[in-house]
Amino acid sequence: MSLRDIAKDPVWKQNTFFNQLRSYHDGDDFADKQIMLALLKESPFDDTRISSNERKSLVIRSLQTLVLFPTAIGHMYKAATDCTFQYWDEGAVYLIGSVEGSRWGGDDMYSGVGMYGFAKELCEEFKVCTSSGNAETNERLIGYFSNGEDLISGGSCAALQQLIETKVVPTLLTALVQGAIHFAGKSSARGDAYVMAEAILPFLSNIEDSKANAMIIEGNLLLNSTGDSTKVIDAFSHLLVDMDVNCDEVGLFEGNQNLTLCAVHCDEVGLFEGNQNLTRCFYDPDQSTDLSDGLYITGTYVKER
Repeated sequence: MSLRDIAKDPVWKQNTFFNQLRSYHDGDDFADKQIMLALLKESPFDDTRISSNERKSLVIRSLQTLVLFPTAIGHMYKAATDCTFQYWDEGAVYLIGSVEGSRWGGDDMYSGVGMYGFAKELCEEFKVCTSSGNAETNERLIGYFSNGEDLISGGSCAALQQLIETKVVPTLLTALVQGAIHFAGKSSARGDAYVMAEAILPFLSNIEDSKANAMIIEGNLLLNSTGDSTKVIDAFSHLLVDMDVNCDEVGLFEGNQNLTLCAVHCDEVGLFEGNQNLTRCFYDPDQSTDLSDGLYITGTYVKER
C-alpha cells in the first residue's frame, strides 16, 4: 500500500483513539486532504508567504503524526480484538519503519520517519536521550511491545487494550508535546508547528476545563506566525496529568530547569487524607503503588479515576 492508501484505508480507523481524531477534524480523511492541499498549494496553504520548505515539512510531519501514528495504534487495537501477533507486529512496523537501520537505537545518520524516529529527533533538545542516543521513551516503547507479545501469548487481549491506552499511547503523545513546544518558537518551522497542533489538540478536547489552555497551544502553533514556547509549556503543565503523560519523560526544554512541565499546579489539589501516595503529581507509570497500608502493592502505578 502507498502512504496515501494507508491514510485512506478505513479498516484501522475503528477504535476509540481514532474517534478522537475523527471527531476533532470532522471526518476520516482529514490527513489525506491536508497533505494533498499542501502539495497542490491550495487553500489554506496557497499563501505566498508559505515557503516550499514549510510545505515540505507540513507534508512530512502530517505523514508522521497524522497517518503513521494512528495507523499503528489502529493495528494494535485490531491485535487486541483478534488476539493475533500479526497486527501487533504491524503496529510496531508503522511506528518504527525500516529507515532506522539494524543498529539498536537506530542509525546515527538516519533518525527514521516514524514516531520512533521523531522521539529520537527531539530527545537531545529535552535532555531525555539514552547513552546510545535513543529516546528514553523509545526504550520504554520497546518494553511495551514485548509486554504486548506476552499478553497475546497468554490470551489476555482485554489487558492488551489497556496496555495500548494507558502505556503505549501516552508514551507516544510525549513526542507530540515535545514537538509542540520545540516548534512553537522556531520561525523556520511554522509548517511543523501547524501539524503539531493538528495532531495534539484532538487529545485535549475531552479534558475538563482544557479549553483555555488548548487555545493558548493552538494560538502559538499557527502557520502564519511564530509562537512562544514558554507559553506552550505553561499551558501543557495544566494538562499533562489528564493526558496520562509523565512530565519527567517530556524533559527540560533546552536543558533549562525553568522550562519544565513538572509544574506544581497539581499540588493545588493537595494530598488526599494527607497521604503522599494519593497525589496526582509526578507519577511514574511503571512504579508500584502501596495501597491499604501495605496490604496490597500493585505491579504498576494506579492513577486516580
